[in-house]
Amino acid sequence: MAAGSWVDWNTGDLVTAAAFQDIQDSIVFIYADETAANAALTNKVEGTIFYDTTADKVKVWDGSAWQQVGQEGDITGVTAGDGLSGGGTSGDVTLDLDLNELTGAAVDVANDSIAIVDATDNSSKKESIADLVTAMAGTGLTASAGVLSAAGGGITHIDQWRVTADVTSTGDITANLSQNAFTNVGLLGTGMTESSGIFSFPTTGMWLVKFQGTIRTEAATSYGALEIRTTNNNSTYTAVSALIGYGEGVYYSKTLSCEVILDISDLSNDKVKFRYEKGGTAKIDVASDTPNFFFVRLGDT
Repeated sequence: MAAGSWVDWNTGDLVTAAAFQDIQDSIVFIYADETAANAALTNKVEGTIFYDTTADKVKVWDGSAWQQVGQEGDITGVTAGDGLSGGGTSGDVTLDLDLNELTGAAVDVANDSIAIVDATDNSSKKESIADLVTAMAGTGLTASAGVLSAAGGGITHIDQWRVTADVTSTGDITANLSQNAFTNVGLLGTGMTESSGIFSFPTTGMWLVKFQGTIRTEAATSYGALEIRTTNNNSTYTAVSALIGYGEGVYYSKTLSCEVILDISDLSNDKVKFRYEKGGTAKIDVASDTPNFFFVRLGDT
């Protein structure tokens, strides 16, 4: 049975059983809790109401369970935090993402994370920057030490070496080799490795290799020649770039250089070394302390 409509009663009106039932169904009963209400209201109908004195809440019967009337909580206002704008203390409250509210900070690639939206189900996720860099590598980009570079572009490795003693005889330069360590002489990426004059590359790619030397002669008939030699089987070397300089008088010096771009695709077999050829009294003079060997990775192979 359900509660009836509103009735304006007058003195002497007859209260029928049906009318009294309507009145009873509309009463707000008072009980200690839902257990007490269920025990007392054995014939309750949908819409029956009681006041729960333990919870201090008004509850209504929905036909199968008691439902609390009204909303619970003590929120008095919503304030926009970092990176958000909006908020309010009443009515409908909206918060918006506001990047202008964010403050800048140094990025810790190994430990920091960012929020992303999954394109499949539109869910929000947290992902570490390091994992994102790794995931993006191979999609037209390359990753090195947490930095993404466009595939095929961007110099990622630079190295410079020198001979530390005059080169006075013909043959491969196999000794007195040192990586440059002068003030402001920089190394980018991983450097070359050298063993008995043979240089190995730290990574594949298109590499610019340059051989530079100051040739000092003591007679007009003397000459010196620089030569870059490379192998693709870690055994047989072939000259790929060379330059010769002749003396033009007694105690004459001139700087020569030759260079080549190498396609390094096999780190075990693709290597390079340098050779000096001389005639007369010519030598490579190291008095100027200038770099002799340059290695620059130009891009992907």
